[in-house]
Amino acid sequence: MRALLTFENFVGFGGTETYTLTVANELERLGHDVLIYSPNRGAMAEHARQRGVRVVGADELPNERELVISCDAATCHELAHRYPDATRIFVAHSADFMLQAPPQLGDRCHAVVALNDRVARAIEARAWHAPLIRLRQPIDLFRFRATGAARSPARTVLVISNYLKDARAAMVEAACRANGLELSWIGLTTTPSAAPELALASADIVIGLGRSVLEAMAAGRAAYVYGTSGGDGWVTPERYPAMEADGFAGTSASEVVVDADRLTKDLGASNELMGEVNRDLASAHHSSRKHATELVELARTLDPTPPAEPSPNDELAHLVRLEFQNLNRIWSALAEASVLRAQLAAAQESSRTAEEAARTAYELLEQLRRTRRYRLACRIAAPLDRLRRR
Repeated sequence: MRALLTFENFVGFGGTETYTLTVANELERLGHDVLIYSPNRGAMAEHARQRGVRVVGADELPNERELVISCDAATCHELAHRYPDATRIFVAHSADFMLQAPPQLGDRCHAVVALNDRVARAIEARAWHAPLIRLRQPIDLFRFRATGAARSPARTVLVISNYLKDARAAMVEAACRANGLELSWIGLTTTPSAAPELALASADIVIGLGRSVLEAMAAGRAAYVYGTSGGDGWVTPERYPAMEADGFAGTSASEVVVDADRLTKDLGASNELMGEVNRDLASAHHSSRKHATELVELARTLDPTPPAEPSPNDELAHLVRLEFQNLNRIWSALAEASVLRAQLAAAQESSRTAEEAARTAYELLEQLRRTRRYRLACRIAAPLDRLRRR
């Protein structure tokens, strides 16, 4: 199918933007002709292009598309009459932002996909909605792969959030200090990053909400659900179903209150096995390949017309794009290896410096022991040492 994924703002690095890029990559791998459309493009659009996904503006939109997947109401309304014969699916990401609420006009979309029960309930409560389908949040399990086990006891904490600040941020900092944990941040107001997988590789614990929790789980890290809307604590096999249904929004259990004391205690109780279990949960339930396949199956159910057979030129273009995406994976791996080599070299240099300092101190001590004054002081102190032993 010729597919078009749309989102109003493809500027910064956020959950909906990452979802759109993830699904576009998977549809490309399945052999579909994929474009991303956004009227507002920036760093995220450039990042997508570097990963081999085409991002276009209004003046570059093609004349025909068989499938349109919209992640916001604005582009859904905008393109409904431009592609009247396309199968149109709306993916709802939020229960709060009206930009991402599905349209209440019957000709705008044929189905609405909700990625968790919390959003699904908000859609069901609307005056009208298209048929609702519940799918799970997809994660690229290759991109966010486990890169070595987390350390025990934990040494580093990574917060991934575009919104956590002020008193809540100070509480996280205090809890990390109390446990002797090194803290780093990724987010819109701290350190924006197109490659959070690199930061995840050096973290033992990850704190966040939504997709960031799942990305941490896929990377085999202990994941703590906490942010601006509250907290649920550690992701565990027992708590996972309720947290997933809530979209890891920190509101799955009303009896859980994450205050300063609890956060400090919890961060001191992590272990490396948490990450191993989390990786298994992410692999079992959040494969982006499975999600893309479910979207294709849904589209074909809504429109049973057999897709047109691709031409040789289409298939060659598809293979070239896949090759470019594979090259990007290689370049990313080389960049990651370069960072790790630099960190290893720094650690080795620090170790050599510490060894040299210890060797120098030992040599100075031996020089002191060989002096006449030191030997005389030892003879004078010998009677006092005997008395002390008695």
